[in-house]
Amino acid sequence: MAMLSLGCSEEWAEERPPTTWLEGRALVAGVPLTRGWVELSPVPGTVGTFRSGRIGSDGRFRVDGLTVGRHSARIVHPPAGVMIPPVAYQLGSPLVVEVRAPGPNRMDLDFFGLTARPWGDSEP
Repeated sequence: MAMLSLGCSEEWAEERPPTTWLEGRALVAGVPLTRGWVELSPVPGTVGTFRSGRIGSDGRFRVDGLTVGRHSARIVHPPAGVMIPPVAYQLGSPLVVEVRAPGPNRMDLDFFGLTARPWGDSEP
């Protein structure tokens, strides 16, 4: 009986959506942030869960385990004194990125202008 249940378990398992990654730079008015987190959450119509990635001292971040689709991006714990619109901190931020499989998914996210551009298009 145990062997029979092992053979069938894969049939009953839910199919998981494909996942990928997003990397880039977190910016404020074109200037890289030096710390904090980028948090991404799927917008309605995209399956998946909230994911986050730490911002390095050069503004670069990487978020792994993202489902394919559209995700809202917000900033958490940026450096003190950086001017960021309050809406950029909120869940459901208007800054939305399209995550594709297999990628590449490389974006510069500007949390002041609430824009996403392919990595390198907004060099400071």
